[in-house]
Amino acid sequence: MATLVANNGETPVSRIDLQPGINTIGRAEGNHHVVPHASVSSRHCEIVVGDGAITVRDLGSTNGSFVDDKPIQQASLAHGQRLKLGSTEFVVEAPEVPPAPRTGTLRVNVPKPVAAVEPAAPPVATGRTAAEAIAAMAPAIYDEPSFYRQLPGAFAYPFNKRGFLLLAIGTFFFLILAVALKFALIFRIAIAVFTYGYLFAYMQRIISASAQGEDDVPEFPDVTEIWSDIVLPFLLFTGTFVATFAPPIAIFIFMRESEMLGIALIATGIVCALYFPMALLAVAVTDSFLALSPHVVFPSIVRVFVPYLVACVVLGIIVAVRFGMEWAADFIPVPFLPTVLVGFVSLYLLVVEMRILGLLFRSYRGRLGWL
Repeated sequence: MATLVANNGETPVSRIDLQPGINTIGRAEGNHHVVPHASVSSRHCEIVVGDGAITVRDLGSTNGSFVDDKPIQQASLAHGQRLKLGSTEFVVEAPEVPPAPRTGTLRVNVPKPVAAVEPAAPPVATGRTAAEAIAAMAPAIYDEPSFYRQLPGAFAYPFNKRGFLLLAIGTFFFLILAVALKFALIFRIAIAVFTYGYLFAYMQRIISASAQGEDDVPEFPDVTEIWSDIVLPFLLFTGTFVATFAPPIAIFIFMRESEMLGIALIATGIVCALYFPMALLAVAVTDSFLALSPHVVFPSIVRVFVPYLVACVVLGIIVAVRFGMEWAADFIPVPFLPTVLVGFVSLYLLVVEMRILGLLFRSYRGRLGWL
């Protein structure tokens, strides 16, 4: 029987016995194997155990799946390899499965003199931590992609491969929801929760795919459990928005009669506008309200201040374009066409925004230090 054995202190379960066939792993109840850790998504990955082979497939997780520290979307697993889900890590025990090729893998060995042939990876002295050993490897292997070089490509990203089809399907879907919002109040509330919850779940999927180096737009997430797939993402998104913009709301309420109201609103509005993208990224990546804390967000902004400022300027321009599109659409006399155009452009710009945040996290993950 193939088994996953815990390999670090972050892992809350000691072992997972994989059954023949499909094994789903995630934080939510309903998976074959539950790993109750904040860095593990509700449905994180799927492991298929077949005749003499084990395959792992990431299910659009927020923090990614890694085999021997390499991000994967789908990969084979072999005896002795390390599988990392979020910040939890397991070692594969499957003696009946052929071992993986050792070229390029990380091993901690006592350095031996070599006459003419260079080793596949630089030898590392014993006694180091895993982090020190990884840091000692050749820089080219772990070279971070340039955020600035990838930024222009974010605007073409929504049209990669199946991207245009997904945008069209999403536009039609949200058009139906917009029509449905005209019904009774109870239906409006349910539709609003579903819409924003599903949108944030998809936003997380785009950030996750971008952070893993994927260049294709991910598919829309499945809805298998209302709480983890819809309600929790809705609470995370609305909680992030309300918590971020609570200061200007409070100022407007309590300083309504003050002559300083305008200045106070502008000052706090600028600060909150700079705070919100990083807070949204932190919550999306960690799946936790704790990431909203100023103790997390402000130091993160300082660590990547220049690229983050560039990202905020681009995001601000995108938001302005979106509002401009909504204003211009009011002058189109054709029924339903303004709604369709605004829906398509808004979904396109949303994908671009999440792609930019995902690229920011991928490029500066080490500096942010969240995982």
